[in-house]
Amino acid sequence: MKIVKERNTISKYLNEYLKVGVAMERLSFFCFIFVILVHIVSCFWVIISSFIDNEDNMIMHNKF
Repeated sequence: MKIVKERNTISKYLNEYLKVGVAMERLSFFCFIFVILVHIVSCFWVIISSFIDNEDNMIMHNKF
């Protein structure tokens, strides 16, 4: 992942401009990665439900 490789650049920006401590930096990075992973899992959830022939699921019922 490019984000993980550029973590040093992001941490330098946070430390220089926002004066954020190490704990807050780790917490924000964890939250960012968590949101990205939840997004990827939800995308897979929708893709998998589209393969199911049963039309009685949330995705097909709400026409997503």
